[in-house]
Amino acid sequence: MPDNPNRLWIPAFISRRQQAFRRYHEACAEYESDYRQFGIAGESHETAVGMPVLMKNWRSRAGVILLHGYMAAPAEMVELARHLNQQGWWVYIPRIKGHGTSPEDLAIRTVEDWRASVDTGYDLIRHACHNVIVCGFSTGAALALDLAVRTPAPQIQAVIAISPPIKLKSQTARLAPAIGKWNQITTRFHLTEVQKEFIENHPENPHINYRRNPISGFIELDRLIKSLEPRLKDIAIPTLIIQGSEDPVVDEKGSRQAFCTIGANQKIYIMVNSTRHSIVLGEAARPVHAMISHFIRRNLL
Repeated sequence: MPDNPNRLWIPAFISRRQQAFRRYHEACAEYESDYRQFGIAGESHETAVGMPVLMKNWRSRAGVILLHGYMAAPAEMVELARHLNQQGWWVYIPRIKGHGTSPEDLAIRTVEDWRASVDTGYDLIRHACHNVIVCGFSTGAALALDLAVRTPAPQIQAVIAISPPIKLKSQTARLAPAIGKWNQITTRFHLTEVQKEFIENHPENPHINYRRNPISGFIELDRLIKSLEPRLKDIAIPTLIIQGSEDPVVDEKGSRQAFCTIGANQKIYIMVNSTRHSIVLGEAARPVHAMISHFIRRNLL
């Protein structure tokens, strides 16, 4: 009971969930502020695409944090979020900084900004739930594995990485570091007119993804992967990796390499037949959703 008898006593779990809701409203306000600053008329998607998403289940003490991919937004993970919420869990999709607004916003963000977004989202779901599983797609998968490395067990019960971008097939990804160095040289000699800051993007989900890709973003993604690879052996919690068989973006050799390196005793690798990179959206994603919910249920017992 409280020291002050006139103060209303609030159970601890209700107080923690109130804090989670405050964090959610703060995340939405931050997104709206970034959108006002960086949104481009005729290019940026409507605000609903980039808005953080929180799905509640009052009877559950377990939650899942879903992390979207590079140049994408929370809308990318909404179908999976609905499925998991219907299975009985809280779900939160944070917006990774630089996304859901415009490529100019992403161009000034760093790996540290992305990690801060993930940490804030994780803090929210930890206030709402006692048990947490982290799941990410593409760059979100790398950030999910990164969070699992950085968070001491048993605060996270399990991690799910869908199409982790350990190795990329894109020629742009291979050229990005060289282009980045060229941009540094031209800046030094005040030759900004010959810099290449963006390249054209042809996304599978144009209603969600950016159509221009900042070179600086590719360089930050490369930084993330290089920092993650030597630490994968430190992941000890149950891990699920799902990879498309003919992914046009992510090389499955990289996801297999990550799977072999991960130190967890309980780990599963699943290859699904798909010619798409985005295996979390559409009718074909339903088996993937089922695999994920089955894995979560096993690890929340």
